[in-house]
Amino acid sequence: MASKSVLHIACGICINLFLICAVTAQDPCDSGPCIPPSTCVSGGGRFLCLCSQSRGDSPTFYQGSTCDQSTQSTCGETFSDTTGEILSPSYPANYPNLQECVYLVRVLGALDITFYVNDLEIETTPGSSDNVIIGPGSTVDVNGEGAVQSSGDAFTVSSDQAWIYFTSDRDTSFRGFNITYDSDRDNCRDTPCNNNGTCTDQEYDYNCSCSDGWTDKNCTTDIDECEVVDCINGGVCEDMINGFTCICIDGFFGTFCEINIDECSPNPCKNGATCIDGIAGFSCICAPGYTGIECEEDINECNSNPCLNGGRCSDKVDSFLCICDLGLTGSICEIDIQECASNPCKNGGTCREVGLNAYTCSCAPGYSGPTCREDINECASNPCQNGGACADEINGFLCDCSPGFNGTTCQFNINECASTPCQNGAICIDEINGYRCDCRVGFNGTNCESNIDDCLPNPCQNGATCIDGIGGFTCTCAPGYTGPSCDEDIDECKSNPCQNGGSCTDVVNGYLCVCSPGYNGSECTSNIDECASNPCQNGGTCADVINGYQCTCSPGYTGSDCASDINECASNPCQNGGNCMDEINGYNCDCSPGYTGTECASNIDECASNPCQNDGTCTDEINGYNCDCTPGYNGAECASNIDECSSNPCQNGGTCTDGINGYQCACSPGYTGSNCASDINECASTPCQNGGNCMDEINGYNCQCSPGFTGAECASNVDECASNPCQNGGTCADEINGYQCDCLPGYNGSDCESNINECAINPCENGAMCIDEINAYRCDCLVGFNGSNCESNIDDCLPKPCQNGATCFDGIGGFTCTCAPGYTGSSCDEDINECESNPCQNGAACTDEVNGYTCNCSAGYTGTHCASDIEVCQSITCLYGGVCSDLINGYRCDCALGYTGSNCETDVNECESSPCLNGGACEDEVNGYTCNCSQGYYGENCASVSDVCRPWSCSNGGTCVSLVQGSTDYICECPVGYFGDRCEIDINECSSLPCQNGGTCVEGVGVYQCKCRQGYSGRNCRTVGFCDLSGDWYNECNDRIDIDLTSTGLILGDYITDLANSTGQGPLGHLIGYASRRYHYTTFGFTLSEDGGKKVTTWTGQCALCGGEEILFTMWTSCKRTNGCEDAKKSFGVGQDKWTRYKQSMAPARKP
Repeated sequence: MASKSVLHIACGICINLFLICAVTAQDPCDSGPCIPPSTCVSGGGRFLCLCSQSRGDSPTFYQGSTCDQSTQSTCGETFSDTTGEILSPSYPANYPNLQECVYLVRVLGALDITFYVNDLEIETTPGSSDNVIIGPGSTVDVNGEGAVQSSGDAFTVSSDQAWIYFTSDRDTSFRGFNITYDSDRDNCRDTPCNNNGTCTDQEYDYNCSCSDGWTDKNCTTDIDECEVVDCINGGVCEDMINGFTCICIDGFFGTFCEINIDECSPNPCKNGATCIDGIAGFSCICAPGYTGIECEEDINECNSNPCLNGGRCSDKVDSFLCICDLGLTGSICEIDIQECASNPCKNGGTCREVGLNAYTCSCAPGYSGPTCREDINECASNPCQNGGACADEINGFLCDCSPGFNGTTCQFNINECASTPCQNGAICIDEINGYRCDCRVGFNGTNCESNIDDCLPNPCQNGATCIDGIGGFTCTCAPGYTGPSCDEDIDECKSNPCQNGGSCTDVVNGYLCVCSPGYNGSECTSNIDECASNPCQNGGTCADVINGYQCTCSPGYTGSDCASDINECASNPCQNGGNCMDEINGYNCDCSPGYTGTECASNIDECASNPCQNDGTCTDEINGYNCDCTPGYNGAECASNIDECSSNPCQNGGTCTDGINGYQCACSPGYTGSNCASDINECASTPCQNGGNCMDEINGYNCQCSPGFTGAECASNVDECASNPCQNGGTCADEINGYQCDCLPGYNGSDCESNINECAINPCENGAMCIDEINAYRCDCLVGFNGSNCESNIDDCLPKPCQNGATCFDGIGGFTCTCAPGYTGSSCDEDINECESNPCQNGAACTDEVNGYTCNCSAGYTGTHCASDIEVCQSITCLYGGVCSDLINGYRCDCALGYTGSNCETDVNECESSPCLNGGACEDEVNGYTCNCSQGYYGENCASVSDVCRPWSCSNGGTCVSLVQGSTDYICECPVGYFGDRCEIDINECSSLPCQNGGTCVEGVGVYQCKCRQGYSGRNCRTVGFCDLSGDWYNECNDRIDIDLTSTGLILGDYITDLANSTGQGPLGHLIGYASRRYHYTTFGFTLSEDGGKKVTTWTGQCALCGGEEILFTMWTSCKRTNGCEDAKKSFGVGQDKWTRYKQSMAPARKP
């Protein structure tokens, strides 16, 4: 084929979908030749204006720099794949005339695009404008000279976009062209591999070989070595590029923080102290007498000032010595030489040391004198008031009061109101030897014990029940009535109970509804069913409505009851003179001749029988038809076939066979075409398979096969596996122009030539070395680790290597023992010899012990370290104030007056001289004596005679009676409630346990009182079954009432809600009422007034014993004050409550 370097168009001429322009020195799109909506695309110094191919639903296409010129061309296409096939319109059939086609190839990232001309047949006669041009960058004109068949040409465009331009004129058309293309794209040119990764370009992709420490497709992910590394002992792993670092806490170091730093090496502890290593530190166990972090300080035992009473302290190692002042002794001068040791103070007086060698007596109440021997006469000041008689006693006096007075000095007028005689909340007014009760409203009687019955005479009307209250009454109305006295008839019509327009008439305790038409029932709620009588006829369906019904008639009937037959002929449905016959739900038309159909609307189609043969077209007429024959037939009914072979159209010896409106030529071998005028192109059937290139020959063809195929028609795939390319046992799978190796585990590579390095993912942990093997790896662990990946730290503390109670800390490949006090060594198996520091002084022998030592002192020394000289007086105590004088190898006690003996231990017995007269008993004392006189005698030596009956002889009001005149004998006559020789014993009336059934006994003087448990009553709590209302009660809302029930039945108490109680508010109101205690099940009623009387709630109920538990069942009525008569009746509320002794669960309940 001859080629031309001619471009047949000039710049600015519009071509179908694109505009093609000549080469310019710069980017031709910079001048903006294409105006939106067209898009400018340049390459090789040329540009194209790309238009959208259609708008809306119209098949019209557009061209021009502004895409404003329509065209009927539909060819052209845009390609973006790396390879593709471009065919002329209708290929392999002949292309149409008047075509202008642009095929745009745009492969993103391509280095170049190569076109292969596989087939070309276009008109090449002089003057023909059938052209195929490849560009940009190509100067090759692939037009042929005449109908020349050519293939094998290839054209490369060094750009990522190119185009093929094809035009045809009005003359004869040919087969056209088949052009394929491929492209070469450098997938590595954008440097996709990061962090120094190496990029390898592949056919459709790239592969990154990452630097150490990086992974993923583009080498952007840092491999976190910390995911497979464990820093122990609190260390924190910090990831690094291709490695890691363990940041250890204080006290540890090593690659994995596995080593505990030994802060005891070298030993920082001083003065023989023992060092114990810890974590990031150490502790010193000091030898006795030393302190400080490193035991560097000698403890000054004198800092605490241990010597008392002015003693001087001398510091020693681990001890001190006190040098005491005169008059003191003891190791810390704590012993005062006790002048009070001889008990010189009599009658319970308290002896107090005063300085050295002196004391003073603090006498017990009622006594005086230097040694408390004198009884004080408390009656001397006449303390008894209001005429009371005074009797002197030991440390006191006793007043015998005049009637009407009491108190220690008869200073109080007896308050007769103290016993609370006034009941039911009355006020008690004390008077002389009496009282007066000021009763509350509703009560009378001496003690206000009687509740005035406000129900007499009966104030409640209309059969209501009157409940007496405190200073008032409550009416429980009969049904239908309301009001304080039940004098108001309740208007039940106010709630509008009559529905659907019904009229309400009020009656006592009820109402009467007169219903609107169509309704019935007590409240006019029922709609009357008018369909019940079946009013709809002839199968009609009845639908009930208000005060009526609606009939839905069966087809063919009408009327309110569906009684009338519909005349369907009334609308004259029969056309064209047809006669209408009425029927039930329809009609029947008797049509005039020539018409048919339900309504005679259709003309009879004589063409319906298809009288015209051979696809002739039948035209219906009145009572007839006309046939319009298809080409090739004629006759009245198109029955005759026209013979087109009569003109002998078949050329080159072809045989003609007549057909319908045509003919068929059977060509001689080697010819083809409708008239056998064309030589047969054996390549037209595309016999070459798998992309092979067909070369047409005379009466035959030759196939040039694509790579990877062979055979006459390229049908056989070349088996690239025949050479066994896959190594190391890999399995070969043949592919087109290649093969794929399926490698055995452990190998990879295109031919399975590479052993996979299983160590590449660093599976071995904790610094282990990875040894690659075939489809496996082996970890060589560091000392201290084991496991398949060296992931486990070997616990070196098993079995327990640390001895003598030491604590073992596991490390990496070893352990550390923290020894118990007194032990050392790597395994704490060595006992520390505390005697090595020679702590014992003055020739003492040291005995080593665990975590300590003992000093065996030489004669004459003492102390923990035998540092103190023994002073004899420090170990000797001269008793009762004796003074010790240190002697050579001994001591001497100088005793206080009244004592004798080597240690002043013996009291001198002053009673040996029998100083007490008249049978008095002598009681020896220190440096003295005391005479306990017989009855009738007194004085220091019992020499004086006394009156036998003294005011204090009998206690608690007992009367002293002398038995014989002048005798010392007497008896006491005791008042009720006391006994004993001097009436000193209060009789416990509760000792006989008089209170039964768990009652509590309260003892008084000569009497007792029983406080009974709930459910019991009576003097001794013997009465069973009566409810006791007193105490706290809780309802379902945990509101609380606190009831105080008096003996007369009066109820007083407080009321508080659960909310007010939880927020710390006080009672919301006070309640008052009355309870009857004549029955086992106590009935009661009380009234609560709140908010200054704006709200009043009245409870009535009874207390019942249920399974031994007291429960209150109540009904309540609540009334709130309103501002108008209209709202007065709406201000009432009623409800029920259940009260228990304990808080109930928070179940919903109505509150009063």
